[in-house]
Amino acid sequence: MRGIKFVRALGGCLAAAAVFMAVAASAATETIDDMWGGRRTFAAALSADQQTTLTDSNGTGTVKIEFDIASKTITWDVTYQGLTSRPTAVRLHGPAQPYTNGGPIIDLGVGGLGSPIQGSVAIAAGHVQYLLLGWTYVSIATERYPGGEIRGKVDVVPPPELTRQRSNTQ
Repeated sequence: MRGIKFVRALGGCLAAAAVFMAVAASAATETIDDMWGGRRTFAAALSADQQTTLTDSNGTGTVKIEFDIASKTITWDVTYQGLTSRPTAVRLHGPAQPYTNGGPIIDLGVGGLGSPIQGSVAIAAGHVQYLLLGWTYVSIATERYPGGEIRGKVDVVPPPELTRQRSNTQ
């Protein structure tokens, strides 16, 4: 009889712990989502060093991507300078690990290829997952390097509130 009471008590404690952890996780998620404000920001630094094939380029660039959670839309701003020839394509690629190739997901240069390149488009849920997991990169192809002259891995940018909290705890 004593063993049955112990098992029931243990079961009750485990159930209470599970409920507590679920509530705590939910509260933490809401806090983080509040910090993000319904948007996720991603960024990349473009250079020839990140290409999978050797390019003789001093070109550089930056990418900023904003994902609006409610509308499932991304907005981008791509800048570049110092390319060896005229750009022919600017694309978001994935899924791909660093220094591997992925297929093109979104043509970022549909509105023109002059720097800065800006635009917006609805994005598929699977592609959002690639962004969140860090499995995407932006590549700029040129006349001289049709496979890509410069590229950069796209990473999530933490919200300022989270960055401040982290620096205050160190």
